[in-house]
This record gives sequence, structure tokens and C-alpha cells, in this order.
Amino acid sequence: MMGTFKDRVGSLLRRSVSLEQVFSRVRDYKFSMGTSALCALFEAVVVVLEEDFYIDIGFDESAVFRFMFLFGVTALFSETCFMGKKWLKLLGLFSGVILSGLITCFIGVGRESLLFGIKGVFFYKKAQELMAGCIFLMLVLTVYFCYRKETARFEEYMLNLLVNWLIVFSMYVILLIGTGLVCSCVDTLFFGGGSSIVTVSWILLSGFFLIPGGILALNGRNRAAKDLLMTPVQYVLSLMAVCALVSVYVYAAGILIRREFPSNEVFSILTTLFSLGMPIWMVSGSLLKESRYSRLMASLPYVFAPLILLQIYSIAVRIGEFGLTPNRYVGVMMIVFEGGTLLCWHLGRSRMENVLLIMSGLIVLAFLMPGVNRCRLSERQQQAWLKKYYQAAQKGESLSQQEYNRMWEAYFYLKERTPKGMAGGYDDYSVDILQKAGEGLVEVDGQQNALGKVDRYSVHGCQLVGGFSVEGFKTMHMLEEADEQPEPDFSAFRFRLRGTEEEITVDISDFAKKAMEYIETNPKADKEEISGYLRSFNRIDVGQGRILYINHFQISYDKGIQDGKDYFKWGGVRNISAIMLSSGEDAVEVSGN
Repeated sequence: MMGTFKDRVGSLLRRSVSLEQVFSRVRDYKFSMGTSALCALFEAVVVVLEEDFYIDIGFDESAVFRFMFLFGVTALFSETCFMGKKWLKLLGLFSGVILSGLITCFIGVGRESLLFGIKGVFFYKKAQELMAGCIFLMLVLTVYFCYRKETARFEEYMLNLLVNWLIVFSMYVILLIGTGLVCSCVDTLFFGGGSSIVTVSWILLSGFFLIPGGILALNGRNRAAKDLLMTPVQYVLSLMAVCALVSVYVYAAGILIRREFPSNEVFSILTTLFSLGMPIWMVSGSLLKESRYSRLMASLPYVFAPLILLQIYSIAVRIGEFGLTPNRYVGVMMIVFEGGTLLCWHLGRSRMENVLLIMSGLIVLAFLMPGVNRCRLSERQQQAWLKKYYQAAQKGESLSQQEYNRMWEAYFYLKERTPKGMAGGYDDYSVDILQKAGEGLVEVDGQQNALGKVDRYSVHGCQLVGGFSVEGFKTMHMLEEADEQPEPDFSAFRFRLRGTEEEITVDISDFAKKAMEYIETNPKADKEEISGYLRSFNRIDVGQGRILYINHFQISYDKGIQDGKDYFKWGGVRNISAIMLSSGEDAVEVSGN
């Protein structure tokens, strides 16, 4: 009896110690975990107010969530780096408040408004880039500093971390299912199935369990991790990675034999292979007992190394053909990271945590470094191309098709994708040069050859509504396009009532068909001619006493024959707006997003 009592007391004491360790780690991360809980509470309240009580909270809730999320990441970074250093931690938290507030304010600036004489879209783009860079950098460094507090090897720590996260996520899924079932019963029995209680429970579960659990897993020690994952890593994932590596080598050999240009997918495939394969090879080559198999796994990074040359060739050709863009810049940084990782593996296999420092440096360079970050460097290179080829064409110099393509790509990139709209300085020149460049681009993308020809068609009709009678109508609404899909469905086209989130679906397929037929029959028609034609049938009766007038209609698409087959692809700018008149009391029958 006394022995049983002692065993139970000892068990309770051990549990108390374990709980005390958990509570101690919670205290270490109280700001980041507290922010996670506050985010969940805020989102839950917003959902209840808007969906259950139909109350408009009157401000942009995404701005509040963005501030709290960014501060939470900053708090996690500060609490990890400055654990036990009270004043440094407080300084980091205070800096996080300022950083989060500034980024949130600049992202919230209206895109067309002016701030310090500069369009708001400039601050919006720059703040987004800064936010992404800060988040990536702080998360990577958080993992690095957590590892530095451990005694295990880097590969073993990452394996432990993966197991801990898998355990947390598995428990989260189980809790999701359980709370979903319970809350569904409550919703059905007490609210008739019309409440948001299930959604709210899942939001709270994410903020109060998933995020805190993931944070605790950073410092968790799971001795069973190696035994749990070593078998699938050794016998399943490693062999799958080897098979993928062999497949890529076979493909590369085929390219050399047939002397073909590598497809666009090669770079992404090789990047994915490295991202998934390298950790597996590191773990297998470092943690397995010395054997022929472990030596084989340790040599696989060297087998991958020659494929980096294929990546370099693939992205260099595209940069040379179409210029530098932020995505291609990141591709170059990925190649540098792969090379740095292989160098660490070769020179300092016992210090593989240095790959996190390499990644941090590349994140700073790509997102945060003034003058050479991915956006600024892309803008400068595209500006140089546009200026060079445009001025040459204006002087009447002969340009190759490739040079016309480069000019069009540069113009489109600067006009559509940069915060300043840097191509605007060239809008005063003749459009004939750009039109020719655009046609040349379609020929290259469409692989124009003896088997066919692909043409670019652009329909642009504006100010289609002049004067019209409003007799018999009670309400009028301005409608703007709500359909953001790359391939529009004109038979059920979605409009949004301007200034609201309310939408209406209208069949404008007949209008679109006539517009496309006209431009294909009259490909040289200018904007005035197109607008004059579209005005003759821009009035659409949508029923229930409602009349819709198309006011602005702009679409672009490629159509023709490619490789002996019909070819059609949407592309370019799409901008469609309309005016709705209604004879009823309500303007339109609408549905929320």
C-alpha cells in the first residue's frame, strides 16, 4: 500500500515538473503567444458581428490583423534572440510595434492618393516588399537561434522540429474534427444551422492551440524523433529522391542529344528537387550509422551539383530573352543558395546550420537591400532595355524580332508591375513601334512557323454611354468588374456595385462575341472606331425591369493556329464597367462575396 502511494506521488511530482517546464516556456513566449490569441479573438469577434448580427465594423479589419500578425512575428524573434535579457527584449518589442505600425499605415495608403507628392501605390508596393522580407528573415533567424540553444546536431534538431510540428498539427486536426462536430450540433439545435459558431471555434483553436504549439515545438526535445522518422527517411523518401534525380538526369541527357532548349518547368522541378531532397540526403548521410548506404546518401548532393548548371542556363536564357523580373531574381538567389549549401556540405558538414545564415543574407539582399533588391534591380534593367530599343526604333534603326520582344516585355513590365508606372515617360511617342513590338512578342510565344500563325487582338471601347433617358427608372448604380479569373465567363459575368461588396451576375456573352468578331474582321480599327461600333448595341435588358449599359470594355487575347491546331489564350489587360438602371424599389438583386 505504501509503495503504491509513493509511486503515485512520484508520478504526480514528475507531471508537475513537466507542466512547470511547459508553463516556463509559455512565459518565455508570452508576447508572441498572446498576440496569436488576440488575433484569434479579434477575427472571431469580426466574424460574429458581420455574419451573425450583420454589423459593419466600420474599419478595415485586415489592417488590424496585419499589424498584429507582423508584431507577433517580431515578438517571436525578440523573445528567441533576447531570452533572459529583459531590456533588449523590450527594445525589440518596441521596435516591432513601430515597424508593424509603419508598414500597416503605408499598405493602407490609397493607391491613387498622393503622399509627399508620390502616388500611394508606390508606398503600397514598397511596404509589401518590406513586410515579406522582414517576415522571412525573422522566421529563419528564429529557427537558427533556437538551434543554437540546443546541444544536438543541426540535422537531428531539424528532424526533432519536424516531428514536433507533425505531432502538434495532428492534434490540431483531431481537435478541429471534434470541435466541428460538437459546434455543428449546437448550431443545428439552438441556431437552426445559420450561425458561425463552427468557423469561430476553428479560428480560436488556431490562435490558442496551433500557433502556440508550433512555437513551443521550436524548443521541444523529442528523443523519439530519430527512431520515428529515420525508417521512412531511410527507405522511402531517400529512394524517391534518388528516382527523381535519375529522371532529371535522363531528361538532361535527352536535351543534349536532341539539342533542345529546356522547358520552362525544368528550373522549378530542379528547385523543388533540391528543396525536398537536400534535407533528406543530409539527415540520411549524417545520422545513419556508417555503412555503404549512408555513404551513398552523403554523396547525393555532389550528384545534384552538375544540375545547377542546367538551372543557370535555363534562367540565364530567360533573363537574356525577356529581362530581369523579381521572380527571376529570386531564381538567381535560389541558385546561389544551392551553391552555398553544397559548399557548406563539402567544407563544414558539422556546421550545416550556416545554411540558415546564408539564407538570411540572401533574404536581406533580395527584399531589403536598397538599390539592389529584386524590385529595384529589375526596374533598372527593364528601363535600360526600353530606353535603348525605343530610341533606336524611333530613329529608324533596324531592330531584330528579339529586340522588339525585349522592348515590349520591358514596356509591359514597367507599365503594369512597377509602383511608379515607369513606362509613362514613353507614352507620348508613336504607338506604332509598341504595337509592332507587341505583335512580335505574340509570334515568339505562339511559336509562329509553317504550321500556323497566332495574332494578338485587343478590344478597347471607352465612354460608350452618352446621354440616355431615365424615365420610368427609380435607381441607378455604377458597376465595376468583380471577376478576377484569368479566363472570363461572359455568360455569367460578375459585376460589383461600386463602393460596396455586393455583386450581380449578368450575361454579356452576346456583346463580347460581337466585339471580338468586329476586331477580328477589322484588326486595324482604332479606339474611336471600336467605341463607335460598340455603342450601337451596349444596351442589355437583363430582366426584372433592369437595363444594363456597358460603359467601358477592354479585353486582349491571342487567337490563331499553332502547330496545326486552333489556338486561343486570354492575356493582357481586362477592364469592364457598366451602368445599371432599375425600375424597382431595389437597385438590383445582389449577393455578398
